[in-house]
Amino acid sequence: MTDEYEVDLMDYLRVIWNWKWVIVACFVVAVAVAAAVSYTHPDRYAGTVTYQLNGLGSTVGIYSIDSTALVTAATAIDPAALGSNVTLTVHKLDNQVAATITGAVTPAVLRTMLTKVSPLLTAGISNIVRRDMAQALALAKRSQAQLSAESAILRGQMTTTSSPDLSAAIAERIADLALQIAQVKVQIDSLTTAHPTDLFTLNTTGEPTITRVGPHRHLNIAVAAVLGLFVGILLAFFLNYIVLYQHRGT
Repeated sequence: MTDEYEVDLMDYLRVIWNWKWVIVACFVVAVAVAAAVSYTHPDRYAGTVTYQLNGLGSTVGIYSIDSTALVTAATAIDPAALGSNVTLTVHKLDNQVAATITGAVTPAVLRTMLTKVSPLLTAGISNIVRRDMAQALALAKRSQAQLSAESAILRGQMTTTSSPDLSAAIAERIADLALQIAQVKVQIDSLTTAHPTDLFTLNTTGEPTITRVGPHRHLNIAVAAVLGLFVGILLAFFLNYIVLYQHRGT
């Protein structure tokens, strides 16, 4: 069995040697194509900046200013507003959000693009806050109307009741309603006069990072070399089989 294995191995090596130029040609073509493709494509860089959003709207009844609103504003950014031939991806990290710009641009250009993200995020968050402020204002005015109506009814009941205990209870309830109405009025005044940017702060955490992400030229050429050798060896055995088949036919 050892002799047969040695004979088979020698046959394989003989085929490879006889068709070595085919294998070499496949190897060279694969490496040349991979090198040409890799070195004709420009370098690609990725720049990442991390943001943290702090909401200040709880005093006026807005509790939706959080990382979810930050993700919504970030995903709504049109990459074309940053520059051409770039993509923008967003990743949520606990209470922070990382925005990454990737494209075939120089690090200097990419750094300039990163500075554009913050104003666009601020504008997007402002739109979200403005919508929530409008909803909160409508609810506050509805609450004010309901509280005022209840207070008016109680005042009417107070003038008609003859029970001192009931009058005292109604007066206490009216005082509570007056306090609630005053609080709602403060909320309405704040929502009416406040600007959306007054209700949040947007901060960057750490320094922006820029890294080269491609193309991986050496890896591409190495993979192409392996594939070229593999295809060359397969082609060598195929051609050898064709030649042997033709000889047997004659």
